[in-house]
Amino acid sequence: MNTGIAIIGVLIVVISIIPFILVSRAKRKKEKRLRSEIAGMAKSHGCSISMLDVLKDYAVGADENKHFIFFYKHQNGNETKLAINLADIQSCRVINSTRTIGGRDSQYVITDKVALCLTPVEKSNPEIHLELYSADDGTQLVGELELVEKWSKAINNQLKSMKPIK
Repeated sequence: MNTGIAIIGVLIVVISIIPFILVSRAKRKKEKRLRSEIAGMAKSHGCSISMLDVLKDYAVGADENKHFIFFYKHQNGNETKLAINLADIQSCRVINSTRTIGGRDSQYVITDKVALCLTPVEKSNPEIHLELYSADDGTQLVGELELVEKWSKAINNQLKSMKPIK
């Protein structure tokens, strides 16, 4: 009887752990695919990734020596691939679009969009938006605000280091 209870206990523990293992494997596989996509994009431009962040459905990478930024996002079957030469970029800023809801007693700030906005040197070219988060996607913020600040600072530092000293 004690053996039967022990076997049932072990089976319950194993069955409880399996979903966590499967989710973890799927997450690692997705991250590996995102890293591979960014590395492939960099290779096709003769670059190598020296700085990389992968989060949820996107990856942002940079070749700091050749001054390139790479962005890959795969969400709901849609792919976005961008390779940006920082020589063509004037500045980078953070877009953090929010709105406030609620009454007088309690108000909540809702984040609608988090993105990097790259302003080109050539004024006739449109701004480039690297969207890291959108409320329309039905996901929650999981570090995008910190990541967008980090990348904005890194890109602006790259841009400053590229400017000729007068």
